[in-house]
Amino acid sequence: MERSNYPATYRAMSAASADNQRTHFRLLKLQIFVLVAIAIVSAINWESIPALRTISIGAASFLIVLSFLQMFAQIQKYDRKWFASRAVAESVKVQTWKFMMRARPYQDSSNPTSPTEHFVADIHQLISEQPDAKLVAGSKVIEGAEVSQFMLEQRDKPVVQRRDFYLKGRIQEQKDWYSKKATLNSESHSRWFATTLVLQGGSGVIALLVVLSPGFPLNPAGIVATLAASGISWMNARSYRELSQSYGLIAHDLAGYESVAQEADSEEKIEKLVANVESRISGEHTYWKARRLY
Repeated sequence: MERSNYPATYRAMSAASADNQRTHFRLLKLQIFVLVAIAIVSAINWESIPALRTISIGAASFLIVLSFLQMFAQIQKYDRKWFASRAVAESVKVQTWKFMMRARPYQDSSNPTSPTEHFVADIHQLISEQPDAKLVAGSKVIEGAEVSQFMLEQRDKPVVQRRDFYLKGRIQEQKDWYSKKATLNSESHSRWFATTLVLQGGSGVIALLVVLSPGFPLNPAGIVATLAASGISWMNARSYRELSQSYGLIAHDLAGYESVAQEADSEEKIEKLVANVESRISGEHTYWKARRLY
């Protein structure tokens, strides 16, 4: 399903989430760079290079920069804005598919509140429940309506056509996405794990060589150890291992629902299918947010 066909809130929150995620990791990279720079300056034996001793002032400057970076990140809360915006965006996406498939609570009924009114009210409720998302709600231009013409057209189609659209546009699309992400995160974890392992071993070897060769003007052991610690911090921030496992599991579950979907040839069956699939997907989003925040 094209991004332009989703509700305006989904597109705004998704864009805000992506922006805050990029800023969060850029600040993290900058902090790692400053830490490595401090390690480099600290590794030099300035007593053996009197003419360059004044450069040691740079170490103190780097420490000050690092402190301000950490303070700035804490004040701005880019990580929490990222998590909250993504949680709202994915929740809106779940409700959107329920709406198009006429699944609860958006099935046609004699209720005086129309499914469209109910959907719009639920979207507003999702934003109000996320204080951090409300902070960025006005940072993006809102384009289009909450309920697009495309959504209404899909909702009006017969059961079999809705089922086929849901199978291809939601179940298979999400299965492929989670499967690819599981593989990429697994590969990234393996690379970073091997890199940090080599760096940790290398720092020990270098430390031994420095002890055996006293008087050397540079002690790179601290630099390599800092690089290793930074690699571990990066792995933890990206959660490569946890994401590869959880994404792999949900991809397997969606493959099962893909088979079951072929039998959804009535309103009752497609509603049950949508309820199960969206519950599984929203459960993964809830777990992801909880793991990130706590």
